[in-house]
Amino acid sequence: MRRITDLRGIKDTAKVFLHMNIEETKFSPLVIKHPFTDSAMVCLSQTDGEIAFANIMEDTKAFTLWKEQVEKQIDTAEDVFGVYHLMTKSYLLAFLKYTESYLSREDFSKMLADIWIRTEAPNLDPNFKQKELLDLFRKSKQEEIIMRLLDSELKNKEQWEKAEIKLHIMQARSKPCPGHWIKRLPNGLPIDLEKTVLFMRRKFQRNIF
Repeated sequence: MRRITDLRGIKDTAKVFLHMNIEETKFSPLVIKHPFTDSAMVCLSQTDGEIAFANIMEDTKAFTLWKEQVEKQIDTAEDVFGVYHLMTKSYLLAFLKYTESYLSREDFSKMLADIWIRTEAPNLDPNFKQKELLDLFRKSKQEEIIMRLLDSELKNKEQWEKAEIKLHIMQARSKPCPGHWIKRLPNGLPIDLEKTVLFMRRKFQRNIF
């Protein structure tokens, strides 16, 4: 990692991801896998300022034009997160892996925490072994990771409180309440925020990450 993030290196790596081939899914031709889109239908800016829709799986010219547009967005990004937020969730951990050498420790930690919150089952990512994932956390600024995870937990706590109000209304109307509202927060974490905080602190104190 670097003292200051090398934005040029980040952008060059993002362009390598951009020029990857489209992967089909069982829902193709509409749903695809690509580092910068999950949909084959994309918007293309026209010379007259209008927006046109095109299917980049069926139209190779449209695919080329779309990549040129995304490349301009990458070039005009002001920081690493301007590039990072252009990408689809399933490729974020792989992007972190290949840009680690260009990132400052602070930006690396922010990206890791955000990926862990936003993506589904990041611990099962095929680009990393379990030991490699643990090494990522060891190399990060652990206080940054904790604060971002707690911030996410607090937002989910607010969601729970809203759901709890709805639950009381349903009970007042003698309607059955969904069981998943009773035991856990919407993100599947325990309801008790204090216990969650203590659990996370112990993990970091024991260098589990």
